[in-house]
Amino acid sequence: MSQQFPKRTAKASQKLLAQAQRVQTNADAEAILKTQSLRNVKNSLWKVNHSDPHKVLTWDHMHSYSHGLGGKHLWPTIQQHIKGYEREMAKTIDERAASFPSDANKLRDIMKILLYIMHNLLTRSSDCAGHALLKAVRIYLNLDMFAAMETHTASTIDRISDEISTFSSQIEHLSEFKKDWNFPKMHTHTHMVEDIIEKGVTQNGNTNVGEGFHRPLKHTYTHHSNFKNVDEQLARYSLYGHAAAIILKRMHDVDQLNQDEEAEVLEQLALQNIDSSVVDYKTHTDYLCSAPQFYRQPRHDWVLLDDPEGGLTFAQLIFVFTLSTGKAPGESPHPFALVLPYSGKVTKAKRTRDTDLGLWRIRKSSATKIVAISSIICGALLVPMHEEEEDAIVFDVLDTNMFVHVRRLSGTLVYFI
Repeated sequence: MSQQFPKRTAKASQKLLAQAQRVQTNADAEAILKTQSLRNVKNSLWKVNHSDPHKVLTWDHMHSYSHGLGGKHLWPTIQQHIKGYEREMAKTIDERAASFPSDANKLRDIMKILLYIMHNLLTRSSDCAGHALLKAVRIYLNLDMFAAMETHTASTIDRISDEISTFSSQIEHLSEFKKDWNFPKMHTHTHMVEDIIEKGVTQNGNTNVGEGFHRPLKHTYTHHSNFKNVDEQLARYSLYGHAAAIILKRMHDVDQLNQDEEAEVLEQLALQNIDSSVVDYKTHTDYLCSAPQFYRQPRHDWVLLDDPEGGLTFAQLIFVFTLSTGKAPGESPHPFALVLPYSGKVTKAKRTRDTDLGLWRIRKSSATKIVAISSIICGALLVPMHEEEEDAIVFDVLDTNMFVHVRRLSGTLVYFI
């Protein structure tokens, strides 16, 4: 991965093609062109003035990471490794994975949660090789979050380069696995930094936006076409699908009107929190819930709040309420929340052990407290430490905003101001 190759350019390709066309035999021409994987054909895009088709090529976040290096290489390697364990290990992993929320992007979700459901199963003392693999996953997750950032600074750019170098070194420690790590997507992410500098954040070239259109088009082509002149047929069934979606939406709205009483109760137990991201500086809305019954189960969301007494603190919502003094006419109710802070002391030994995998452990406090709703910064997700009920791990790869907040708390990220 550290090996550097000369950049491809249209000018260099034309020069090589001209050189190949001057030789006597086709075999000699093919030998010259093969060094750059070219064919004895002029590229029509060379005719476009002031352009270079090679510069259009852009590193794609989704296919390079969740659908490439992560989902197609790191994840299968872990699957193969845990086959050597008893069935109970796989059962535990499945149960923990089932407790995580999912946004239906299978490979991306798997890669995000792997570390948090396996950190205490593949430990350094019990499985050195498996632990080394998890360390590679941690570095991969760091790179995945840096790649997803909506804005960048000179420091974040430098950090990406450092993480890529660290990842390359960690891969060298995986020699025990019968895995050839010499494949294209192991190298292509070394071009991420260059692309960000020249073309902006990776969202500008991410193919994830249109990925969801593949499945319905494939289904329509397979089941609702005669496989000839399919453009009109695909368009017609797409129109049918949009019409059906509008009808279903209106039916849902009618159902909601018939449940006014239930909706009023839920509204009192829900909280809409608007915060400003420390990454892109835009306002984002979190819908938080604290209810004794939410789909027949209690639900008390976690939050990150700015505690006047303890600074940035994670906490769990217990009860949300408003308070009115009644002293001033027309006074608006003041919103408060009863929370259980996670501000307990974590021992140095545990902190050191968790740092090995880049985890941020927090511990429940012994008492609840009342805070103003305005002190809530954003919603959060905590992962229970299964061997210690009082402790939890912050799911720092929830989004780029949480990723930066946790690194501020751990003192490993200080460049966003």
